[in-house]
Amino acid sequence: MYTAGKKYTAFVLINCLTLSRIPLSVFAYMEITTGTIRGIYYLCLFLGIAVSDFLDGKCARAFHVQSGIGAIADVICDFFYIMTSTYALYRLGCLPVWMLILITVKLFEFILTSLLIKRGQYRSHVFMFDRIGRYTAIGFYVLPTVIVLCNIYLMPLFFIIRYGFYITLLLFSLVSTYQRFILIVKIYRIHPAK
Repeated sequence: MYTAGKKYTAFVLINCLTLSRIPLSVFAYMEITTGTIRGIYYLCLFLGIAVSDFLDGKCARAFHVQSGIGAIADVICDFFYIMTSTYALYRLGCLPVWMLILITVKLFEFILTSLLIKRGQYRSHVFMFDRIGRYTAIGFYVLPTVIVLCNIYLMPLFFIIRYGFYITLLLFSLVSTYQRFILIVKIYRIHPAK
């Protein structure tokens, strides 16, 4: 059993782990924009970000300190990493602008539909994750690393891999949007807004 002091300490440390993704994301952005990307260094930054993302949720559940603030910070830190790295790649001409737009639209759709679903289902969780949307988010998360590493180590296949990844993410995004829209329609048919 955890005392209030230990829970508070765990809460603070876990949120610091979440927020550590911000400086790591800044370093990743700086590494991409230098123009001479060191693949291993960038991969280490990405792994630090990914491990932080994995551990903060696991630790919050293990210590029973999940919170709305932590969930919001997690999504913001994920989006910050994804947007800074993809924007840096866009600046280098390695990413089309429509991918930046798609990522931004999916974030706002995720937030808006989560709020609508929460209100319609009277849920306590801040965000609602769907399976395809989760895979899409993972795809957005690894996209910068795939592009960076393919650009360095698989240059002959760079174009094919890159656009294959883009099209896959677009299709997953559309399916996720459709599923979330159908869920909202079903919820509000069962529980009409007052």
